[in-house]
Amino acid sequence: MERAEAEAVSEQGPETVVAVLRELSAQNALLRRQVAELSERLAKQDERIAELERRLKRNLCLDKGRSAAHPDGHAALPLSWFRSSHGGESR
Repeated sequence: MERAEAEAVSEQGPETVVAVLRELSAQNALLRRQVAELSERLAKQDERIAELERRLKRNLCLDKGRSAAHPDGHAALPLSWFRSSHGGESR
């Protein structure tokens, strides 16, 4: 509220001042609750992101340690094999 608005409210008497103050107080309380709820949601999202990042890092580390063999014991074919005349289209 600008100073001129506050002075206009003040000139209308104590009842108007009290009503405006109560309305502003109610708005303030609502905004505080919203900030608290949003802060809580943000903290939970931060935790979730950190957990997903840990999982991703762990999975990437596991992938690096895996051999190129398929579970059935056969070696994986390199992508170049599929691009050559042996297995598919040439590029």
